[in-house]
This record gives sequence, C-alpha cells and structure tokens, in this order.
Amino acid sequence: MITKSLLHILVISILGLLIYSNTFNVPFTFDDKPNIANNPAIKNIHLLLDAAQAKAGILDPLLKPAMASRIVGYATFALNYRVHGLSVFGYHLVNIVIHLGNAVLVYFLAILLLEAATAASPDSPENGEGTSRLIAFLSALLFVSHPVQTQAVTYVVQRFASLATFFYLLSVFGYLKSRSGCKMQPYYMISLASAVLAMKTKEFSFTLPFVLGLIEIMFFKEKFFKRAVYLLPFALSILIIPLTILASNGSASSLEFGASPDIGRWDYFLTQLTVIIVYLKLLVLPISQNLDYDYPLYHSFFTPRVLASVFVLGSLISLGIFLWTVSKKEVWYARRALVAAFGIFWFFITLSAESSIVIIKDFIFEHRLYLPSIGLFIAFITLVTVLKDALGSKSNFLGRFVVPCAGVMILIYADATYARNMVWLDEITLWRDTVNKSPRKSRPRNNLAIAYYDGWILDKALEENRISLNLKPDPGVHVNIGNDYLRMKEFEKARKEFTEAAALKPAYEKAYFGSATAYFMEKRYSEALNSSEMAIRIKPNYAEAINMAGMIALAQGYRQDALKRFLLSISFKPDFSLAHNNAGNVYYQLGNYPAALLEYKEASSLDPGYLDPHLGMAKTYHDTGRLKDAVNECQIVLRLNPFRHDASKLLETVNLAAKRTMGN
Repeated sequence: MITKSLLHILVISILGLLIYSNTFNVPFTFDDKPNIANNPAIKNIHLLLDAAQAKAGILDPLLKPAMASRIVGYATFALNYRVHGLSVFGYHLVNIVIHLGNAVLVYFLAILLLEAATAASPDSPENGEGTSRLIAFLSALLFVSHPVQTQAVTYVVQRFASLATFFYLLSVFGYLKSRSGCKMQPYYMISLASAVLAMKTKEFSFTLPFVLGLIEIMFFKEKFFKRAVYLLPFALSILIIPLTILASNGSASSLEFGASPDIGRWDYFLTQLTVIIVYLKLLVLPISQNLDYDYPLYHSFFTPRVLASVFVLGSLISLGIFLWTVSKKEVWYARRALVAAFGIFWFFITLSAESSIVIIKDFIFEHRLYLPSIGLFIAFITLVTVLKDALGSKSNFLGRFVVPCAGVMILIYADATYARNMVWLDEITLWRDTVNKSPRKSRPRNNLAIAYYDGWILDKALEENRISLNLKPDPGVHVNIGNDYLRMKEFEKARKEFTEAAALKPAYEKAYFGSATAYFMEKRYSEALNSSEMAIRIKPNYAEAINMAGMIALAQGYRQDALKRFLLSISFKPDFSLAHNNAGNVYYQLGNYPAALLEYKEASSLDPGYLDPHLGMAKTYHDTGRLKDAVNECQIVLRLNPFRHDASKLLETVNLAAKRTMGN
C-alpha cells in the first residue's frame, strides 16, 4: 500500500504541475501590488518585524491590521523577495508547491478520516484499505485540478488562503494521527504548532478548533473531560486572531474587514446565503468564473432567491445529518457515510468565517472556496462509494463506471483550469474578462484602465476611466484620468481632472500631487511647489510629494535642499527607487561619488527595470576612471532598451576615453 500511495502522490503532483505550468509568468495584479510589489515591509526585515508586532511605522495604515494578523504569509513573500526580488516566477513556484502540498494532505486526511470511521467495524472487507486510498486519490485529484482553485493559486497574494489551508490541514492531520493510536505527543505538538501558524496566516483559521471539536464528536468515543483536555489548547488559540487585530487597530470595528457602514449584519447574512449557492454552482459547473463579481445586497428573507437558497442549504445540511444517522447502522460500508457527513459539515464550518455574520466589504471571492471545497470533494467521492456498496450486486454496472467517470470529470476540470489560467497571463486580458462579466461595476474598469495606462494604450485607458466615472463618481478615477492626460502632455486637461478630484475630496493628497506633477512638467515651479506642500500638509509622510518637492528644488539649483528632501522621502519609503536615483544624482553633482554609487545601486536593486540608475553609475564610473564598469552599465541599458540615445551617446564618450587611455 505504501508503493500505491507513492504512485498516487506522484500522479497528483504531476497533474497539478502540468495544470499550472502556464502560470509562472503571470504578472502581479490587483492586491498583489500593495501587499507585495509596493510593500516596503516585504523588502526590509526590520519593517517586517515591526509589522509582526503590530507597529505601523512607515507602512500604509490600511495594511497595518493585515500585516500583523497575516505575518506568516507576508514572511514567505519576504523570503521570495530576498531570493529573487520581484521576479514573479519564484512567487508562482512557491504557490504551486503549496497547492500540491495541500493536495497531498487532502489525500492523507481522507485516508485518516475513513480509517477512523471504519475502525469499529469488525466486518470491514479485506479491500477496505484499497477503497479508502481510492477515495482519497480521487478526492485529491478533484481538489488539485478544479478550476475554482485558480484564484487561490495563480493570484499570488492569495497565498494567504492556500498557505493557511496548508497549516489548517496539517493541524487536522496531526490531530487525527495523535488520536488514532500513534505516538500522541509529536503529532499533537505538530497539530498545535500548525494551528498557531494557520491563525497567523489568514483569519478563516478561526474555525479550526470547531472542526477539531466536530471530529471528537463524530469519530471518537471518550469521556467529556478527556476530550476537553485534548481540545483546550486549540480552543484557546481562537483568541489569537481577534487579539492580533485589536492590537494592530485598537478598535473592535477592525473585525469588520473594511465593511461599509451601510451594510447591516442581517442583510450581509441574507446575501451570503445566496453567495453560498453560487459557490456550490461553481464546484459543480465552474463556468463564468470572475475575479471581481458585481453582486447585489439582499435585504429581505422573503426574496425568492434568498428563500430558494435557504431551501437548498437546508437540504444539504439535512443530508449531512441523515448520513450521520445512516453511519450508525451495523453495516461496514455505512460507516463511510460518516465521512461524507463530516465533509458536508466541514464545508459549512470552514466557510462560516467569510460567509456568515462577519461583515466583509466584498461579498464574494472564489478563493474563499479553497478550504471549504475539500469537504465537499471528499463527501462526494465517499458518498458515491457508499451508494455503490449499498446496492450490492446491483452495483456491478455502477462500479465499472465510477472510476472512469471520475477520471473524465477530473480531466475536464484540469483542462478548464489550464484555460482559466490563460486569462491571467496579462492584466489587460484578465481585467477585460472581468469587465465583460461585471460591466456595471466600476472597480474592474478602473483596473482595466490602469492596465491600459501601464501599457501606454492611453485612449483605451481614458475610455474605461470615463465609463467608470459614469458608473460611480470617484476622486481616484479623476486622478487616473489626470494621469492619462499627463502622459499625453495635455497639462491643462490634467489639472482640470485633479481639481475635480480635490472638489470631491478636499483632503485628497493625490489630487494635489497630480497638480504638482503637471505644473512641474510645465516648469511652473512655484505653483508646483505650492501643490506639493499642500499634499504634504495633508499627508506628512507622503514620500512621492516630498520627492517632487526635492525635484523642484533641484530644478531651481538648490542642491542641498533637494538632497534633504530626497533623503526624507527615502526615510518614509525605503523602497522608493526614484528617490534613491534622485539622491544619487545630487551626490554626483556634488562630487560625492561613493555616496552617489550607493544610491544608484540601491535604486537599481529595488527596480531592476529602472534604467536611469545604470546611466548614473556609468557617468560616475566614467568620471572616476572605471571605464570598463562604465561600459558595462551602458550596455545593460542598451540591452534592455536599444533606443536610449543618451546611453548610446555616453557609451561613445566612454569608449573614446578608453581609447585615449590605451593610447597613453
């Protein structure tokens, strides 16, 4: 059986790797950017340690609660960054490895549950272990191949969901091993440690002690006190999440995860009843998957869709209770019904953290199904085998088709997953798909506009921003339109948009920064400085505005003042490559070449695609006689952008200097 298990694990891993083989170059998108690409704590261990202790420091206040409560996940992103910077390949590789690890844990978890369920059945057939492994194998294959998992795997930041699931499953696995006759202490300690790690990775881990309590009730028969002793440390671990969030925010309202004050708890609960039906549909028929659903809020229990949802969910819970009752029959195969019942209850318990009464501003996201889906996959496969065995001799026909049908279904899901991952290959494709499915929601259009902006497709960016503005007046969209006009060098139109943004939100620092940028590009330095200082008054640690003030000072010839501002900007945002490069430029002009090189190198390491620091290093090396190094830096620029004429001209100058040196 060990050999068969190894074969199963190999097949699961190969299938999962093939399915996600087209995701290694998927770019950072959506919440990847603030949480990873633009998060200084990922790039600085000291900031990460501050975040772990719920100290805001210079971090974005909006990230403060998440940084503290999900510190284990952020630590893995920091390790990724330490190894390969912001190259997306490594981040996706880790996500895929975690997903494969979860699939393997699903395999062993199913085996342990089936063993625990049938342990008290003396009439279990000799092939019972083989059937258990087949159930586990098919369940794990369903999990690893299902398209609904793409958001938790391909979307880098949702490592929070997959990594927390890994620790969650490892905790349940360790607990079952410790309660199933193995040496208790090592497995129990693994379970407890994994529970703590899960709690510090994502908030849905709050449900873990309840799942373990259900395992005690359904699978083990001992006195209450002994069970309570087993469960007490896990029950205490429930406090980790709320205490961490409260410590990081100092307010109980932080437990509402950004919810709008217009959303009532009852309305949210009614809406989630309908959301769970959407989740069930996705598990059965994963079509029209969407990164950002435009989902309505329901207010009345008697809305037909809410009533229908209550009926379906009530029926599913009733099925779980019925299967639990069936499992008490003195028939060996009936005991497997207990596992099917547990799988159904697992689905509802693990989903309850995000689909119950705890208000979250986004009603529905597919990655929230990642952990709950495991219960239904195991329940479905187990229930099929129970029906097969219950039919006895009548099940021969059914038995011949169970595995082939399951195999076909898994292959269909695998193909759909691969196809869904193709949508993620670039941001324009992803957000165009999302806009097509949520045409009346402004956020997908905002993100599509940003994707067009980043790709310099400015007419399309303007079009999407205008549509978004018609859907929902938003000062941020006005700023985006202003930035579009800045790139078009239509400065008057840009300033008009920034003024509109400030009118909608007077204390909006980005609107004043936009105006400062427009004035600076027009060389209207006095007005640019006034706008920059207004932005800084609103947000004193606004690194971009402070850097802009430094650029204005430098343009006016005030080098020392400019340098102070650049360094202040860096103190607020250590990963600000533009400010590092600007500081390097001032040091170069002042003749402080060692300091200039340090700043240029830092800017280049923070943003390998930023070419100006290489030119700065080339000039510095040229002036200090390190001509070979200067040539290398110019060649780096021209290799990445052959049309940088300033690099070509500098290379000619350096080569000429090298020839003169050789001639001498």
